[in-house]
Amino acid sequence: MIGCLSGQTKKIGPNYIILNVGGVGYKVFVPVFVLEKAKIGEDLELEIHTQVKEDQLDLYGFKTSEELAFFELLLSVSGVGPKMALNILSLGSLNSLKDSIAKKDPTLLQSVSGVGRKIAEKIVVELKSKIGTVEGATDAMFADGDSKDVLDALVGLGIPAQDAKRALSNLPNDLSTTEQKIKYALKNLGGK
Repeated sequence: MIGCLSGQTKKIGPNYIILNVGGVGYKVFVPVFVLEKAKIGEDLELEIHTQVKEDQLDLYGFKTSEELAFFELLLSVSGVGPKMALNILSLGSLNSLKDSIAKKDPTLLQSVSGVGRKIAEKIVVELKSKIGTVEGATDAMFADGDSKDVLDALVGLGIPAQDAKRALSNLPNDLSTTEQKIKYALKNLGGK
């Protein structure tokens, strides 16, 4: 799976960009706020969600791992597909979406085309308890970006935030990449 892409913006479409990475153009669907800031010819780095179906492979890109984690939380709700989740993320700031869900207010979600009252209420009910998990990943204990990325990745894999934090609390100093840290944490969790 593709986890991130870094390259030059080749083309900007209505809901996607073409990112030139090493001579290969990747079509990446992105939220409106990424489209608004993208400029042809400029470098761009995106966190990627890879959606694989029988007959297609789609890439969805986000500026931060927190946006990606929220997108993947939306996908965990039955009836919410990647296009709808992307439209929900395009509504506004991540904080306003989280606040709306935390307050059990589906009104903001209903303003998305294709999201009716029932789906909006289902999203609120199913994600209300999970929103704290994503927010809990921003402890001061993991203030540096690399550790936060590792924690977000583990939480995204369905590992409870407390267990992930415990696994990361004793990482050896010789692990330099995010991938090495995730592998170590997963082994550490598996051994308990």
